[in-house]
Amino acid sequence: MIRLFILSLSFLSAAGGGEGAPEQSWLYTWLLLPSPGLLVWTIITFLIVLFILKKKAWGPLMNALEDREKKIEEALATADKAKEDSQNLSAEIDKMKADSQAERQKILADAKVDADSLLAKKESEAQQKYDQMMDKAKKEIESEKAKALKDIKSVAVNLSVEAASKIINKNLDSNDNKKIAEETINSIN
Repeated sequence: MIRLFILSLSFLSAAGGGEGAPEQSWLYTWLLLPSPGLLVWTIITFLIVLFILKKKAWGPLMNALEDREKKIEEALATADKAKEDSQNLSAEIDKMKADSQAERQKILADAKVDADSLLAKKESEAQQKYDQMMDKAKKEIESEKAKALKDIKSVAVNLSVEAASKIINKNLDSNDNKKIAEETINSIN
């Protein structure tokens, strides 16, 4: 851009008088011809401005940049810590989920085992109760059967004795008749 500006100025100076013109334009002399005094004062002025900027502006500017850099580093460290915390928390939540799932499975398995053992126990108790009732019923049946047989034998003996006593016309006494009838009936069984 500066070259374009200088080039345009050189065209202006050339247009003003041409190549053979004895005088040079003021613009050409002021911009393009070096002046040692002006060059020295420009360098001195530049160095003074540079020194003042270094003392007054460079320090606060660098401090502001360092403060900003520290804040950015702190923000990045905080973000990294938050990310790590969230990952730890996520891992902890996953572990808690897995633990609760395992505990749930264990509880369900224990409940199934308890239910199966309770069912087996109740079935065993019912079977025992059934067996006891059957034994009791068999004993009662046997007892009633024996009682009925005894009653039948007694009735049969009484009938036999009555029949025999009528037939024999009382030739034997009643006790002998009963004994004979009982022996006869017992020999039948």
